[in-house]
Amino acid sequence: MTYRIMLTALLALLVSAPFVLAEEVKPKKIVLIAGKIQSHPPGCHEHEKDMALLKHCLDNSPNVSGVTTELHLNGWPEDPSTLDDADMIMIVGDGADRKETAHTLLRDDHMAVVKKQMDRGCGLFIWHYATIIPSAKGGQECLEWIGGFFDYQNGPDGGWYSKIKHATALVTPATPGHPVCRGLTPFELGEEYYYNIRFRENDPRLTPIFSVPIPGEPEPQVVGWVVQRANGGRGGGFTGGHFPENMNVENYRKMLLNAILWTAGAEVPAGGVISTVPGKEPAAEKPIKALILTGHHHPGHPWQPSTVALRDVLSVDERFLVDVTTDPEFLADPLLSDYDLIVQNYCNWERPGISDAAKAGFVKFVNSGGGLAIIHFANGAFSSGAHPTDPNDVWPEYAGKMCRRVWIDGQSSHDAYGPFRVEMTDTKHEITEGVRAFNTVDELYFNQQGELPIEPLAVAQSKVSGKDAPMLFAYDYGKGRIFQTMLGHSVESLVNPGAAELARRGCVWAVRREQKPVRQPRERDMSKFSRSLDARKLIGAVEPNGAFATPPLTVECWVKLSLPGQYSVFLGHEPKSSATHWELFSSPPAGTFVAYMPGYTPDHIRSDKVINDDRWHYVAMTFDGKAARLYVDGQEVARSEHTRKEGGQRKEGRLCIGRAYDVLASADDITDPYDSNYGEEVHVPCNGLVDEVRISNVIRPIDAVPEGPFEADEQTIGLWHLDDNPAKLLFEDSSKQQNSAAAEMR
Repeated sequence: MTYRIMLTALLALLVSAPFVLAEEVKPKKIVLIAGKIQSHPPGCHEHEKDMALLKHCLDNSPNVSGVTTELHLNGWPEDPSTLDDADMIMIVGDGADRKETAHTLLRDDHMAVVKKQMDRGCGLFIWHYATIIPSAKGGQECLEWIGGFFDYQNGPDGGWYSKIKHATALVTPATPGHPVCRGLTPFELGEEYYYNIRFRENDPRLTPIFSVPIPGEPEPQVVGWVVQRANGGRGGGFTGGHFPENMNVENYRKMLLNAILWTAGAEVPAGGVISTVPGKEPAAEKPIKALILTGHHHPGHPWQPSTVALRDVLSVDERFLVDVTTDPEFLADPLLSDYDLIVQNYCNWERPGISDAAKAGFVKFVNSGGGLAIIHFANGAFSSGAHPTDPNDVWPEYAGKMCRRVWIDGQSSHDAYGPFRVEMTDTKHEITEGVRAFNTVDELYFNQQGELPIEPLAVAQSKVSGKDAPMLFAYDYGKGRIFQTMLGHSVESLVNPGAAELARRGCVWAVRREQKPVRQPRERDMSKFSRSLDARKLIGAVEPNGAFATPPLTVECWVKLSLPGQYSVFLGHEPKSSATHWELFSSPPAGTFVAYMPGYTPDHIRSDKVINDDRWHYVAMTFDGKAARLYVDGQEVARSEHTRKEGGQRKEGRLCIGRAYDVLASADDITDPYDSNYGEEVHVPCNGLVDEVRISNVIRPIDAVPEGPFEADEQTIGLWHLDDNPAKLLFEDSSKQQNSAAAEMR
């Protein structure tokens, strides 16, 4: 009997054994949570695409098994209960430094939900911008759960403790024996690195994983780390992740994928995770990183619209990644070496020259192999005094050497702005090969000064001198190349098809890249429906109308904006000192949608939605006298409650389309036009296109993107389609108010 009982028990054990084993090899569940791009333009912080690629790599790696992955977009799972059996959660999205509730963990009950998972031993890994979190509201939890966080609140004098810097640096495994570092070797990476991370002092759980040398810092900085928590859970963070193009770097993907597996408690393969990027060729062509240097110019050369035009000229070649700096002292920054090309749209007219450090950095950049394009009156730059009236008041290394033909007052001249024909003189040079003669409207420069030889690639005949004047030429400087063009006085001159092609080809030549056919800009991109107001050239001005000052109001329009480093006002009603002033604009640095009503408290309605991205957006504001809401593309992006300030008086004024109300101060001097230190009459331009402006005396539902032009109804008190005959310089009001917008030159 005993034998039978023992045999029965043994058989039962054998039968049940496979089920026990199956339970032991249950796949590790990895949950990836990605927030939408709300704070940065395309080309950076592509959170959803980056996480989708990581999921693809895990799902398709030939040496990863025993894991399952879930990807949740919009910053949170629709059903949070999916986290209850996760072995690891990875979070990327907006940080909390600009708006706390932009952070995934600080919305709704998300922190409590994640705490529940941490308490049971789930892993957590936080990536890039999401490491920026308040010290007292999430920071202490992050110290426990992942070991560190970006502390932006507790630095010296109330400033930031942690730091940010763009750099190309050698990423080095800090603890080579750790599983996360398997298969990794040091590799160079251009990134936006967060460093000086807030860690617990002498935390025995913490293991540095990746470190980088940051320019200006004496010691390598930890940018990636992991912790082993007491309850068995694991955590970690990595502060890189700004540029999605880095996902093409094999070592970069490997370190992230290794970290995900380790944090989930899964085995990291001996040589690290093997992965590939779908649709990417191994020898994919690198982008051309161009930096437009601008920020000041001669008054006859408005740098804001010309910078936008130059960026548009380059961007039709999809290899170009174009950044803009308005600080000439950036020439002294080591980060200058991250770029392949400087496009100089800058002249220090009536301003001091650049520092010795900036001069040295500029020379080193080009002499070491960087490219330089000098546009039009940039050849008058870098005098040491007020402006180049004195032939001796120049920087000798620039005037005549780096820039071989220089404007010197009293010696150089130009024809009056007008039409002329540009002829190619060297049809075999790669810049001009295949380019035909063309007509343009520009300033024709002649008698530019310089002794070093040039070989003109194109010329134009001056009506004043009667001689052919060189329009563009190209030459070597040390190991670098320099392209100089005399063309480019105005936006009209820069976007002329012939001039634009030569400028773009010259820039490609300067960085020693192959000339390639480019996609031509689509004409329909210049307007949303028919024509549109190009606020870089014109503004619309509507005579005073008290109806625009009285809530309830719904204000709607379409905008296509660029140059996100600047304020860009597309609608402004009455002077800023008016108690009923309101305006809609995009705010630097990212170009987010904001409204301003100085007669109310608070006086701003701020969103995190980026609208400066060279794309058309349908934007709207509603205000009922107490509550304001902002919308982008049919989605609410901000709301706030407001109270009227006491004692404020209405000051009658026009409605302006394409800028703020008044223009008295120089745009070059503006750092924050919404600072109380500025007067009411500050010039805040709009760098882009505006179409279809409608104002209504009712709160309209904004829940979809219009498929066609706006229509007027009984509640419409202003409607400008902005596609009337431009020769009339008048945009008709389609509402019953019949209050036309007069077009005025910028």
